[in-house]
Amino acid sequence: MVKITSVFGFAFQPILPELTTDRDPDWVKAMVGSKDGQESAALNVAASLAIADFLYLVQQELEATGLSAKDLSQFAPSLKKFIHNPSVQATLGHIFTQNPPEIDPFLLASTWDSLELVSLPEEFNWEQLAKVYLEKAKDIAFAGEFVKRLGKPESANGLTLEQLKDQVFGQHWYYESWHGVFRAIAAMLEPAAVGEIIDYLIHLDHQGNSMNLFVAADCLGQVTDPSIIQVSSRQLLTQLKNLTEKKELDEKIMMRMQAITKIATIWHQDPEIIDWLKAIAESDLYDSIRMAAVDELAKMGKHDPVTIQWLKKLATAESFEITRPSAVRGLANYCSSDRELLMMLTTLARSDSYWLVREAAIQEIARVWPEEPETVAILQTSASLDDDSDVRIAALAELARGWSNEPETLLILQKSADADEDADVRIAALAELARGWSNDLKTLQVLKDRANCDPDTDVRIAALEELASGWCDRPDTLDCLKAKASSDPDWRVRIAALKILSRGWFDEPETLNLLKNSINADVVSDVRIASLRSLVLGWFENEETIFLLKNRVKNDENWDVRIVALQELATGWFEDPETLEILKNCATNDEHWAVRLAAAQELAKGWRDVPETLDILKTGATADQDSFVRQAILQQIAKGWFAESNLWDFLRDRALNDPFSGSEDGSINPRQTALEILLDQYADHPEMISLLRDRRQHDGDEKLRAFAKKQLEQLEMRQYETIG
Repeated sequence: MVKITSVFGFAFQPILPELTTDRDPDWVKAMVGSKDGQESAALNVAASLAIADFLYLVQQELEATGLSAKDLSQFAPSLKKFIHNPSVQATLGHIFTQNPPEIDPFLLASTWDSLELVSLPEEFNWEQLAKVYLEKAKDIAFAGEFVKRLGKPESANGLTLEQLKDQVFGQHWYYESWHGVFRAIAAMLEPAAVGEIIDYLIHLDHQGNSMNLFVAADCLGQVTDPSIIQVSSRQLLTQLKNLTEKKELDEKIMMRMQAITKIATIWHQDPEIIDWLKAIAESDLYDSIRMAAVDELAKMGKHDPVTIQWLKKLATAESFEITRPSAVRGLANYCSSDRELLMMLTTLARSDSYWLVREAAIQEIARVWPEEPETVAILQTSASLDDDSDVRIAALAELARGWSNEPETLLILQKSADADEDADVRIAALAELARGWSNDLKTLQVLKDRANCDPDTDVRIAALEELASGWCDRPDTLDCLKAKASSDPDWRVRIAALKILSRGWFDEPETLNLLKNSINADVVSDVRIASLRSLVLGWFENEETIFLLKNRVKNDENWDVRIVALQELATGWFEDPETLEILKNCATNDEHWAVRLAAAQELAKGWRDVPETLDILKTGATADQDSFVRQAILQQIAKGWFAESNLWDFLRDRALNDPFSGSEDGSINPRQTALEILLDQYADHPEMISLLRDRRQHDGDEKLRAFAKKQLEQLEMRQYETIG
């Protein structure tokens, strides 16, 4: 029989034997063609693996649409019929041919429909499924090539098991893109060979990365009867447990969570593992580690009444607060037929003291028991009355998703948008109204009211965004945006409104006028900056744009606005004759150091070929009153004019004569900056050692004297070694 390992949590595992048995190989022939001997056996296994992967991808797509484990079983008969279809077999098997084509998701979707199978959810994504299947099938086909070579060690391209371990696993275990290939290789090999590979991986020097253990676990998971290699299995389990339990690895949380998942997946039939996971869940390890253990217990416990009872106890035990939501979700996933569980979750949703438990409970009740009469009442109560804003938001989302036809849902959303005390709840309610009730006239009124009257800035912004997105054709939307852009008391709302107008109403003459007014008159510099950037982005060719930029550079009272304006000028209007003059003036005369430095940097970047630029930079590096500006300009000069013949003299003068005082706390000494540049570009200059000796002895900055001393020792040592 072809080896296909059972996948823990694989809903379609029961139908695999019928699809992957050697006694009925017709579908394999349809997929990969007729082969003889050993090659046929390898292809048989490869095709079986491909079918298993395809079924598992279907399961993942169905689960992504919100279906529970119980819901998945209805698709099993349809999947059997689907995979037995000749066109589907050919499509899935093309990967094993030379130069395989892309898989056509439309063909798969249309075949499913034509066979009149159980209807798939609207969100089911054939395109995504086909894309992922293609990658997995390529891994299987690639693995098959290695296995065929392994069976022919005497041939020119043959491969021994030692070579497979060293050259394939040993050189690529660190790369996740190879892990699918490794799993497929293990599935095609005999257990003894897989055991040798596992032993090899366990003893690798992983240098702090435990990926080798995860690859070994993946390989073990492909062995039909792990008892054949029990020694290797126990050694691997011990190492994974050690990785999980080491507190000194707290910074490697994701790796430790992955170890828990591997242990639960590979050894799920070992009764000791359940007890071990319970101990982890009740330990003092990181919260995420404990929650991962609970998640795995929930998967394993669906057929174990003892574990189910343990999870129920955990879900209601306040002493293990952080793991309780995980227990709630796990129970709902795997025990949906348990009426006692529904009663327990209902109690938790209504009265539990921990908000995360209440949130998990209402979400799971809505997902798993939507048909229960009490479900909508629980959600309505939580949406209106729960003490925690996140729980109210979750309840609103569930009502909007599953009960949009209930008249009470609309009323609750409207009330929450208008009157909930929490801004985040009001924002969430507005979003749900805009998404699901855009045709309701009251929705528009609620949005306008929130945009105009809500006391919270973020709510007003959210309302404006929704209005602009869903009601852009209404004149009153434009009027609302204009009013907010010019007169809202909060500068963040004014910026948001201006950006929306610039994005969606750029052809309205009034939009440009609003931007111009904000640039010239808004009292908040952030608004003026945002308006300048919107103006440049949307009205670059308008002749007023450059005029406004020049005006802000010259006249704005805030240095940050002047910087933005000069940077926009330098970027977009560098050919304008006045731009260079403005930058020169700012670099030498602006009252704020940051503007002078920004102007100097723009000159160095865009006007390097202008002779006057270097003179202006040298003046700034010599005479600017701010030491940070002087040292920054020195760096610009070194970067752009390193080939200048007299640069040594200029930098040497700065290393000796910059007026920096050590009393300038936190500042960088320009004399040291000059010295560092000289050491980098002129280390072999005949005067370099004498300059370092002078600074070591005479500089007034203690830090610079120490720096010069250290650099002098290193330079003299290099010269001594060169002479020696």
